[in-house]
Amino acid sequence: MMARPEANGDEPESDADVRPPCSIAAQPMSAPAPLYCQLAEAPEHGRAVWLQARGRRVRAAFWEGSGRGVALIFQGRSEYIEKYGRVVSALVGRGFAVATLDWRGQGLSERAFADPLKGHVHDFANYQVDIDAFLAAPEVSALKGPRVLFCHSMGGCIGMRALLEERVTPAATVMSAPMLGIEMSPMLRFAAETMVALSRRFGFESAYAPAPKAKQPYVLSQPFEGNLLTGDREHYEWFAKHLEAEPGFALAGPTLRWLGAAIDETAALSAAVPPGGPMLIGLGGEEKVVSAETVRAFASRAPDCRLIEFPHARHELFLETEAVRTRFWRRIDRFLREVGI
Repeated sequence: MMARPEANGDEPESDADVRPPCSIAAQPMSAPAPLYCQLAEAPEHGRAVWLQARGRRVRAAFWEGSGRGVALIFQGRSEYIEKYGRVVSALVGRGFAVATLDWRGQGLSERAFADPLKGHVHDFANYQVDIDAFLAAPEVSALKGPRVLFCHSMGGCIGMRALLEERVTPAATVMSAPMLGIEMSPMLRFAAETMVALSRRFGFESAYAPAPKAKQPYVLSQPFEGNLLTGDREHYEWFAKHLEAEPGFALAGPTLRWLGAAIDETAALSAAVPPGGPMLIGLGGEEKVVSAETVRAFASRAPDCRLIEFPHARHELFLETEAVRTRFWRRIDRFLREVGI
């Protein structure tokens, strides 16, 4: 088990950065946490709760199953519970109970800054604090049966750390395009690392990382044509409809602090001994968000890992074209049968 320094919280850079109380963020912990099952196309029996994760309020949601086990979903950057509604439906339909959460700084969980569109975390260890609060919640501990961890993108990075530290010990793990490295050209990586170093030295880590349209949510600023997430137009337009229906879901580009923390964490994971336990990784052949090379290298070193690639798929395998989704779910079903779940 690899030790990590204790998380100190996502402290704002200055008083001016503190997000003012408003709407959902201002509700007391005793108020019901919202869950938009209809918008998500998720089973209507789901319910959401607020959790306290060492001073940060995070939202979690739960669905009862029919006894097969418990699916834990760890989302990617900028995502939120409702985006996984169709995935939840597929898992509940397979007999699983489901539990998931909005990471701090995104979805309807508490955000760090007055500008709520900034994607920020002080250190990736803080996401492990969210996991601790999530797993300790009575609603999660009450769910019985073998646990299967489902991770996407940044959720794969967070989930990998949790596996290494044995915070979560699932019977099996399924990962979609895990962020074990960020896709960047050598020149872009040099520029990013230089900018991160300068921001740390001169105190502007809370600024947006430089990128085209960094201050706008990706799905509202990038047309379907040329998007990096999915080849399925209906799903891409569905993402935008979510943000239009609930603007509180929206997140734009990351801060330089997030970028530096992500570079540090993915480098540490690349140097770590992969965790044991059965694992299935899905990777799109047109992946341009995470480093496909790093994912392949990890899969080749992991003791019990199966890697399946989808030649014409992009980043969001669970929300890709019907042909990709069907093939991915068939492979997941076969994998779970193989490991006795």
